[in-house]
Amino acid sequence: MKDFDKDERDKIVDFNRYREDNRLNDEWLDYDDDDEEDFSDYLERQLEILAKKFQGWHRPSDLTYAMYRSLADNEKKFKGDVVVDYQVEILRERDSSFLHGKFSIAKVAKKNGLYGPAIDQFLEIYRMDKSDYLASRRELMALYALSYRYEEAKNLYLSKTDYADDIYFLLPLFMLTLLADNLDEANQYLEQLDQNCPDWVNFYRDEAFPLADVMKVSDMDDMFDEEDWEVKPSDLYLAFGKMMPLVFSAHAYIHSYLKHYYEEKDNHSK
Repeated sequence: MKDFDKDERDKIVDFNRYREDNRLNDEWLDYDDDDEEDFSDYLERQLEILAKKFQGWHRPSDLTYAMYRSLADNEKKFKGDVVVDYQVEILRERDSSFLHGKFSIAKVAKKNGLYGPAIDQFLEIYRMDKSDYLASRRELMALYALSYRYEEAKNLYLSKTDYADDIYFLLPLFMLTLLADNLDEANQYLEQLDQNCPDWVNFYRDEAFPLADVMKVSDMDDMFDEEDWEVKPSDLYLAFGKMMPLVFSAHAYIHSYLKHYYEEKDNHSK
């Protein structure tokens, strides 16, 4: 049998693996603009293909890039056929389907650390959908926290009076200012959370940060449809769960600070 040097070995291709790769790629890239199928339905079908067929020698993580690239590239193709009137309150059905598709892409991007592309997608959705039916504002606030974009987070928070008491805004702002050691502003957001979040008292009185529970909620939040949830968790846990990478690394510091803050507050009130 012939001995191969390294360069020659690198050129050898397992034909069965090559054929499987191309079959899967063909299925991922078979979206046709002329199809009547809505873009969001197309994405759902492709995600089912991923779950059912990317098994065996494939690890799901091996195909993460291919999945995102295929979804993003097909979104660009589909986008050419969609003209959204930014002034209308209710989107046409086809445009609504397009936004649901974009939302799915943005969630995949966020889940895999592509915070910049995810922000771009959610911003487009937020600007197109005046009613913000998909609650992209909450995803934007979480992403601004994950990427330490305090000014953009604050500007979005101040853009509408409706957001003033929303914990999906207050919690990211609290975390951003606390982790920047800007305690004066952090304490202002903390007081607003105290006033507007029913679960806040029980949360900071816990002996430790409920990391395991928040992680479970974070996994639930990755389900695109809330109807799949068995029980709706508290908004506080959901707000934390949307920032899971940051929460995972900073949870001990956050909880320690809360203990210190409220102990000091209790001492001053005596």
